[in-house]
Amino acid sequence: LSDLSYAVYNFDKQTMEFTKGIMPLWGEIYSIPFEVIQEMSVPVINIGPWGKDFHKNTERVFVPDLCERTPALIEAAIRFVFTRGSQ
Repeated sequence: LSDLSYAVYNFDKQTMEFTKGIMPLWGEIYSIPFEVIQEMSVPVINIGPWGKDFHKNTERVFVPDLCERTPALIEAAIRFVFTRGSQ
């Protein structure tokens, strides 16, 4: 699992205020740097294995995705970025 929401900015002011309002202890022990995220806002792609029941004791992944397909996709994506960047 990864949380790509810390890399790309797609919030509006209303969403930011709503988020702050539903988070216990907002600003005391935790906050989200919305302005920093907005400033750096980078394109993201999430490549990973198929899974089910995230964050539960029944969490599991599809082994062929984890061991074969995901590594191949990541390698292909990296090669694409570096090949395209050198043109």
